[in-house]
Amino acid sequence: MRVRLPTKNWKAQVWDKEKLDFAPLEADVLEQTRYNKNYTLETEFELFVPMLVEPGEVGILKLNEEFLTKEDKIIQDDKKDSDAKNSTDQAFVGQETSLSIEGFSPDGEVILLYNNKAQQIS
Repeated sequence: MRVRLPTKNWKAQVWDKEKLDFAPLEADVLEQTRYNKNYTLETEFELFVPMLVEPGEVGILKLNEEFLTKEDKIIQDDKKDSDAKNSTDQAFVGQETSLSIEGFSPDGEVILLYNNKAQQIS
């Protein structure tokens, strides 16, 4: 089972029908950072839960937000600062840029013309 999350600080629990209580479950969180169509960094988190539900049964999954210690919060804040710097370093991408087909070479290759005023590339 896959579950989208707002942050990576979540723990999964599954209902144990024999104990009539929720039991901790090991699950992996995938963090994916990419540029969106506005050329800004975007991070998504997805929880992968190894949960088997037999036919005719219902599986109950409980998600709890894991609260960070001071040390973890400092590390997370440092990472956010680093990501913000990388975002500003890439801010010129997509601003005042153009890409057009100039023509074709004798070998049949496409010749492209790329302009980016912020990078002074033409």
